[in-house]
Amino acid sequence: MAKNEMDSHCFSMWPFDQVVALNKKRSYLAFADFLIDSHFYGFVYESKARSKVCMDYGKYGTELEIITDSVEEFFQKYLVDPRALCLLS
Repeated sequence: MAKNEMDSHCFSMWPFDQVVALNKKRSYLAFADFLIDSHFYGFVYESKARSKVCMDYGKYGTELEIITDSVEEFFQKYLVDPRALCLLS
């Protein structure tokens, strides 16, 4: 997606330059947001072959919430049940 572009679920997947710029001080690799920074989605590294996906509520919360056990599961839910990822449907 282009910078600041959202889909019909108000989900914005960041272009590479935005990923680099916005990940300098995070403990996970953020790659997207919902409703212009309402909350962020990120990869939590487990091994070279696997990452979980977390949600970060930023200033509204203090802990990361693991929402899927794999990147594949995240995109499956995105396609089938976006509400499970706190997205509009």
